[in-house]
Amino acid sequence: RKRAPEPGNAMKPTTFLIVLAATAVCVAAATVAVVKEQRATVAAPGGPLFAELLDHANDVATITIDSGTGTLTIARASDGAWGLVENDGYPVPTDMVRRLVAGLAEVRLLEPKTDQSERYARLEVEDPAPGAKSKRVTLGDAAGTSLAALIVGRENYSFDLNGLRGVYVREPGGRAFLAEAALDVPTPTV
Repeated sequence: RKRAPEPGNAMKPTTFLIVLAATAVCVAAATVAVVKEQRATVAAPGGPLFAELLDHANDVATITIDSGTGTLTIARASDGAWGLVENDGYPVPTDMVRRLVAGLAEVRLLEPKTDQSERYARLEVEDPAPGAKSKRVTLGDAAGTSLAALIVGRENYSFDLNGLRGVYVREPGGRAFLAEAALDVPTPTV
């Protein structure tokens, strides 16, 4: 005589193995998807934002810094010296200019952040305007062509590696990113 199956234990061993195999396949697929997404988020940006800038560093003729407090323009004179345009060519140390250009050339994007303009102020990457804390740095050549432009926001103090800091940045018209950088951008004063 056959026994009647007990309630709750009605699954056949074959059915159980099929469900177990399907579950394992789903878990494996989900794991692969999560790992790929994490790699894409971290590794895809990874390279220098302005990869060509070091090759054209000697072409930089002007550096314009716009902020909520005003505009500062540093220009190279015919003798190679750097000076402030707004202060009748007041001398700017060449080392400071080199550090700024090299710092921009070495900016590496780490992680995408918001692309919603109403959230830019929290990261201090809003378009420079009176009262804004962001700084837009634009490097130009002698013909006036832009070689690089970047809005530099606040630092992320939870990130520090070998002197490089975490800083929020945004290309004009683009989304905000957490970047690895060693940038010391002067603040224009009125």
